[in-house]
Amino acid sequence: CAFAESNRTPFDLVEAEQELVGGFHTEYSSMKFGMFFLAEYMHVFIGSILITTFFFGSYHLPFADLYIPADMNIWLKGILDVSVFTVKVCFWYFVFIWVRWTIPRFKYN
Repeated sequence: CAFAESNRTPFDLVEAEQELVGGFHTEYSSMKFGMFFLAEYMHVFIGSILITTFFFGSYHLPFADLYIPADMNIWLKGILDVSVFTVKVCFWYFVFIWVRWTIPRFKYN
């Protein structure tokens, strides 16, 4: 659902011939065009954060209790948690972009 809501290439449906090249963003230029793209990529980023938080354990590292001592420094643990969360979010952001590169735009007639 997050893929379809992001309004990126495989799921953005074009409606006219002039929109086949750049989508409906061809009507806008300069700042409006940039704001649309910024909003769409922020949507992808927020979707990656939500997928990571709800479905992939947020900042928890699998089997970390087996390898990380319980008396670890709290600053080091905080840095590790933020790093794990960032890596998971970057992975899902990459998956969004990968799907965009791989799947062609759907065409309806």
